Amino acid sequence: MHTFKLLQACVKFGYHPKVWRHGIIVVIPKPKKPDYSKPRAYRPISLLKIPSKVLEKIIQKRMTKLTTHLLPPEQYGGRQGYCATDAVLELVQRIETSKEKISAMLIDIQGAFDNVNRNILAHTMEDMKLPKALINWTYQFVSEREASMLMDRRKGSVQKISTGIPQGSPISPLLFLIYSTPMYHAIKEWGGTPFGFIDDVTITVEGKIEENTKSLSNILEKCCNWAKSRMTKIDLGDKLGFIHFTKNVKPKEEKVQLTLPNGELRELQKEVKLLGITLNNLLDFKSHILDKINKARKAVGAIWHLGGVQKGMRGSAVRSLYIACVRPIVEYGLEIWHHKILKGEIHKLEVMQNMALRRIVGAYRTTPIAVLQKEAGIMPYSIRLKFMVARKAIRLHLNISKTNPINGHLLTLIEKSPIAKLTTLYILAKDDRDYMIKKDEKRKCKRVEPLTLKQQQNQTIGILKKQAMEEWQEMYWNSSKDLWYHNITVESKCTDNLSKMVTGVIMKKDSRRILSNITQFRTGHGNFGAWFKKFGIEKDSYNCKCGELETVHHILVECPLLEEERKGLKRISPEMDMSTLLNSLTGLQEIVSFISAWRD
Repeated sequence: MHTFKLLQACVKFGYHPKVWRHGIIVVIPKPKKPDYSKPRAYRPISLLKIPSKVLEKIIQKRMTKLTTHLLPPEQYGGRQGYCATDAVLELVQRIETSKEKISAMLIDIQGAFDNVNRNILAHTMEDMKLPKALINWTYQFVSEREASMLMDRRKGSVQKISTGIPQGSPISPLLFLIYSTPMYHAIKEWGGTPFGFIDDVTITVEGKIEENTKSLSNILEKCCNWAKSRMTKIDLGDKLGFIHFTKNVKPKEEKVQLTLPNGELRELQKEVKLLGITLNNLLDFKSHILDKINKARKAVGAIWHLGGVQKGMRGSAVRSLYIACVRPIVEYGLEIWHHKILKGEIHKLEVMQNMALRRIVGAYRTTPIAVLQKEAGIMPYSIRLKFMVARKAIRLHLNISKTNPINGHLLTLIEKSPIAKLTTLYILAKDDRDYMIKKDEKRKCKRVEPLTLKQQQNQTIGILKKQAMEEWQEMYWNSSKDLWYHNITVESKCTDNLSKMVTGVIMKKDSRRILSNITQFRTGHGNFGAWFKKFGIEKDSYNCKCGELETVHHILVECPLLEEERKGLKRISPEMDMSTLLNSLTGLQEIVSFISAWRD
């Protein structure tokens, strides 16, 4: 109760307690930096007191509502209904639909959070006509701050911090957006079009390449002057990008150079990286897609060592690692480049995924891919890509901010543009019913209620998921040539829901060895004499100890030496039906006991 009253008073009077202005700074190395002896190769993160973060979150929510229409719509970072890929999608959309040639310059505001000046921040908030209490609270929040550095488990002495806003605070991104807002207005006045994500800003101009280059050089100089007036600076090093986009398949070699404020010249680049997406001058995304496939393959290679046929992590754990660590590498920004991916690149994705599938279920290399996909509960990439693109299309139509510039392109009719294709996918998936029928138990009747946007989104995604599952099932029937597996799983449908899979419990609870044995018995591909003989692998004998050819059916049903071990199986299925034994949970649990006795 006391804490609530304290927070309430802080909000009302615009006060941030001094005791909450102390933080511990943890230094985290930035990935892929060439020299870690330099301070800028590390990111300082402030660990703040919990009550302080609660108050900061309250202020952040209030300030967000007040600044929704005050912040530049071209700023895509730190805002609800915006994301990093929206900024790149907007840029790509403009490039592909523009009749003019577009040149772009990528700039980075150096030490963005660390160099925020509290006086300038307060003046900017006053210009926005924000409430006095919020301005006072913000000024106190960034004033008289103290911090101690924590490195290698050693805590340094307390130091006073005179400038900057703490990285790690819920409100810091929003404060920086307010701080940098005047720059976006200025860029538009200078003739450029900005696309920003926190401290990364892309500036585009349209026209002839020579004129574009001069315009960007002029804008860069003005941006540097603006940054200097704000007690910060623009990074003119490797982070500065300069590219000209062309629609010609064989573009001419352009010899234009960007002039930096210090007089240096920067060569035109054929490729830049923007918010995790690699853009080349042809905008064909080939290098981006291949780079992501290679990175995903390396990630699968790491997972490969975690699960084998006999030893390793449980199947469900390996599967979770693949879903959480590999898929995001490939699928990030899919809505941007989906219309440029080729069949050969999809095939490479399938090959990469197939490596993971074998490790998930502990299968032998000869196991058919369609069987592996069904056993692991992982749909083919040819289907998943379509499903994920359509899902991202639903987000763009139902779950982005009204101020997001993407809204202005959702009804575009230019066929080759990425957003037009996303809109088509959304229209095909959308259910026209925008209401739901609920039972009213008290009145003993039914009533009609309109669907919320979230319910519409979930409903449409459900339709898409059902369509994807049906397409996967049809693909499986058309591609499956493994009669043994087909016959025992004829009643099972393809699903990516582990709890609905008959082998799901075994993948979650049993060891790698047991899962691999179950996979071998279900698929017929494994340590059996018939398998060695079929694939021409030399072995002393392909026969069982009883003298007959060693097959799965022979081991489970026919071998006279295993009558005692077979009693449990007969209790499950007196007729020794293979589908009952190998495609039901009770049957598989008994199979586990049988295999243990048989192997021993």
